[in-house]
Amino acid sequence: MNRVKILAQLGEEIEANLPSLGMWQLRGLAVLVFGLMAVGQAQLSKIAERVPEEGSYNTVRQRVKRWVSNREMSWVAVGSGVMRSLATNVFNTLRSY
Repeated sequence: MNRVKILAQLGEEIEANLPSLGMWQLRGLAVLVFGLMAVGQAQLSKIAERVPEEGSYNTVRQRVKRWVSNREMSWVAVGSGVMRSLATNVFNTLRSY
């Protein structure tokens, strides 16, 4: 699967599990998660280098920086949604064995 499709699929998963987020919040989280998976570290500049599909280095870096520093973001809601999604996926995977 190519990177653009993986990023799109990741965005769809996030949207399904975190419906309270707006479009730009969803894209920002998808880029952040995709970059973290690609790089394996949380350095903004490294993430921006590894997600050229979303724009120039500076554009991606600023998007991720804004997402991380968004004071209006409910980290509890995001964390709960992510954990719920992980638990559901793990449960469904284990159930299929």
